[in-house]
Amino acid sequence: MTANLRAGLDRELTDVEPETAQVVRELRGWQTGTALENLLHWWEDDLGRLRQRLDALTEGLRLCARDYRQSDQASADNFRAVGR
Repeated sequence: MTANLRAGLDRELTDVEPETAQVVRELRGWQTGTALENLLHWWEDDLGRLRQRLDALTEGLRLCARDYRQSDQASADNFRAVGR
């Protein structure tokens, strides 16, 4: 799930960046060009931070699943030991 979200974010930036960068170049020296350039940088920064959070969430979910499986197996082993 988080991999799909991350891929979607990458597509969003890929979709927006080339056109925005072109407009920034064409409007160089205009306030609108500067505003778009700032917006593009903020967008890239925000997406970068969101990617990091998604990566951390993905890793946390993996660790949680691993710990759950280990705990489940340990509990099952304990119950089997009691039944002997």
